[in-house]
Amino acid sequence: MLKTKSLACEFLKTISDQGIFEGMLSPYGNVDAGGDLVEAGAYTKTLQEGGPKRPLLWQHMSDCPIGELTLEDRKDGLWCRGKLLLSLPEAKKAYECLKAGIVDGLSIGYQTIRDKVEAGVRHLQELKLFEGSIVTFPMNELAAISSIKSEDENRIREALHELKTEVLSALKGK
Repeated sequence: MLKTKSLACEFLKTISDQGIFEGMLSPYGNVDAGGDLVEAGAYTKTLQEGGPKRPLLWQHMSDCPIGELTLEDRKDGLWCRGKLLLSLPEAKKAYECLKAGIVDGLSIGYQTIRDKVEAGVRHLQELKLFEGSIVTFPMNELAAISSIKSEDENRIREALHELKTEVLSALKGK
């Protein structure tokens, strides 16, 4: 059975027209409002089998995809880089809600493969991840969209890095 787990976003730094964001989708070692704790390594098998990409949904509605997530398993949790497809009305709505600070939650749609209960806390040891969603009501306060970026910002950052490299190289040649 597909379950969902919502995660709070602590802040949004910047918002761009392209709707690219990064943040912690699912932190490890934290008991959420539902009494669950995702253990490190819970996503290893699902990422090996299904690859690093998952659909990004609006409010867990499977008939309402709004973009795509690229996932990275880190020591502190499952990190995501998302891209809203702003040509879709629902993605534009999500973007506007994020920009206004009305909606600031992330959530996962998953199936529990292996878990155990200790002292009233359910330890999620292995999960099959189906999707990530932007949601209104989050459960885990440690998750955050750390920034929403633009493709222009990335190109500028790369150009500045190249310029810095060229200047340093020229200075060394003197």
